[in-house]
Amino acid sequence: MTTQGVFNSAGRNGLWQTALTAPCRYGCGSEPVTPVAMESAIQTVVGVYLKSAKGKGSLGDKDFQGLVNKQLGNVMTGTESSSAVKEMRKGLDENKDGKVSFQEYMTLIGYVANTLSEQRTAANNTPAS
Repeated sequence: MTTQGVFNSAGRNGLWQTALTAPCRYGCGSEPVTPVAMESAIQTVVGVYLKSAKGKGSLGDKDFQGLVNKQLGNVMTGTESSSAVKEMRKGLDENKDGKVSFQEYMTLIGYVANTLSEQRTAANNTPAS
């Protein structure tokens, strides 16, 4: 048994749609399915946001500061500086409501992932001396 949903998003080339299918893990009579690496990573990204938001729909200043300090300190510089993190939050806050929504958080995750990818690609393309 699966649960299904549809994710709609306005992408760069217009509206696109992706069907989401997740195995029923609880109360459906089947054994839990072990997620593959990508599924596990997505679950982690979502879980970290939801835990940091503490049941609210977005991250306030302190919630965002805590998330960045605890979760991104090893891949980003300046995470110990509250003023730097505050500026980062302001830059992510597209609707200027003073909070970081899930979509705004995903902008940060995309930026961090892209930067790591570029760094690893550059390291792999560096000739041996």
